[in-house]
Amino acid sequence: MREPKFNIRDESEDKKYFSIVPNFIVNHSTLEERGFYLTLKRIAGEHGKVFYSSRELGNRCGVSKDTVYRLLKSLVARGWIKEAGVIPAKTKPRMTYAIVDLWQKNNEFYQNQKIVANGGQSNDEIVANQGQRSTQNGDTKEDLGKEEINTSETLPNGKSQIPLKDTSKGKTTRCPLLLQETYPILVAKYPNGHNECVEFICAVEVEKGHKFINLPKQFGIVHRILRAGFDFEDMNKALDEIKKNNFYQDKGWDFATVAQWLEKK
Repeated sequence: MREPKFNIRDESEDKKYFSIVPNFIVNHSTLEERGFYLTLKRIAGEHGKVFYSSRELGNRCGVSKDTVYRLLKSLVARGWIKEAGVIPAKTKPRMTYAIVDLWQKNNEFYQNQKIVANGGQSNDEIVANQGQRSTQNGDTKEDLGKEEINTSETLPNGKSQIPLKDTSKGKTTRCPLLLQETYPILVAKYPNGHNECVEFICAVEVEKGHKFINLPKQFGIVHRILRAGFDFEDMNKALDEIKKNNFYQDKGWDFATVAQWLEKK
């Protein structure tokens, strides 16, 4: 029996007190980045500035000041927000931030995507891949997580059969974010390629308070984690748990610790 489709239409005329976020942000960010960007957008709007301190932003988002610094650096590196000048504060000058106008980039990105019909709908109800504009009569369910997966390389839970400790010959050591044909889902999610890895590791170093000694090794481990079917959001969750563990706080940790943590999950 075919399941019925539900078409949700909002015909109310009382829309106010809301913020609009480009789909490009929604589809190319981690959950943490997305929530933080939305908070900044609510504060600044399209053309304003964020004058809040890191403590105030942390309280609004329910995260630490270190996490605020890491997310600010990440969003600036992505080009989604920009530094907007320094203002006086109680103890030291404070950097302000503004939202970068991404609407043209958003429009161009989705206009270039292939329009695909959504399972049995009419031509008038076709929708673009990754959340492009659709008709009101179209099925409004967002189905971004159902891209095709190479089942020959994955386990039933979606994780790769390639172990995180894999050192076998023949396996590429290139960043998977540069391998469109092999890792299309990852590349679509993180379109800035290897720069995504660079930004992520730099942000972790900022939060950690010092740089990794063996940086090439850290990049290699991050690449293996990505090839194993995890993403930066998974790594952030592992890092949050590792930071709560007194053992790792005393002994130290790096991305090898993250890989071991994810292997247990």
